[in-house]
Amino acid sequence: MNRAIAAGSVRNASGEILKSALSDALVTVDGLTIYRIEDDIPVMLVNDAISTRQLNDFPR
Repeated sequence: MNRAIAAGSVRNASGEILKSALSDALVTVDGLTIYRIEDDIPVMLVNDAISTRQLNDFPR
């Protein structure tokens, strides 16, 4: 995930390219969505969600 972010190829649900690596995150039970965690607080906003479908090597 962080390699893809560093390469500039990861976007959140609102279409913004992620610029900062994730240190922690939550993955939904179906494995399709990632929510970042900042300062031990999950950021579960719809526009900030990250789809795992854009990551070819993300385990499913």
